[in-house]
Amino acid sequence: MGRIIIGESKPASPDAQATEVEKKPASQKADTYLERVAKYIPAEVVAFFVFVNSLLGEIAKSENANVANAKTSTEISKALEAVTMANGSLSVMTVAKLMLLLGAAMSVVYLFTQRDPAKDDEYLGLHAVVSAVGFFVWAYAVDAVAFRPIHDGVLASILLASYSLVSGAITPAAQDTIINMMMRKKPVEEAPNTE
Repeated sequence: MGRIIIGESKPASPDAQATEVEKKPASQKADTYLERVAKYIPAEVVAFFVFVNSLLGEIAKSENANVANAKTSTEISKALEAVTMANGSLSVMTVAKLMLLLGAAMSVVYLFTQRDPAKDDEYLGLHAVVSAVGFFVWAYAVDAVAFRPIHDGVLASILLASYSLVSGAITPAAQDTIINMMMRKKPVEEAPNTE
């Protein structure tokens, strides 16, 4: 199973009937709901982020006892900003935010590196958007240092479960529908036939 989602084939030509679908090889049939869920989760990038986030979390705990004792979002933010790295030139919170942005960007870049140039990856844009959103959901769920001031474990669980449920329902046909709605023009009225 590749990393890029696969949708239904489109009709062979614009003149073909909408119900006519090109025959695809068995390896190219459209992804199922569960396959889409698995492909939309940027697992490799999330794994990198979990590793980096755990390092930043440990640095924050070991360097400043106020991080563990902070109760409000303001106290947590201030405590994390007070913890520095690189001889005091960078706060842990700044690095955490940069790693969060890097992870989101890399979830998109990674997809582009996984595509097959020989194939028409027409749904790569949809996949990239859903995966980037998925990265943020997973980052929140794993208690990202950058999200600590606003983190809530119950909300994280609800967001993660909701993303997993909804992402599989986002089909490549949804992209086609959205594009068609955006590009929709008013139909041209035909002149009455006077013959």
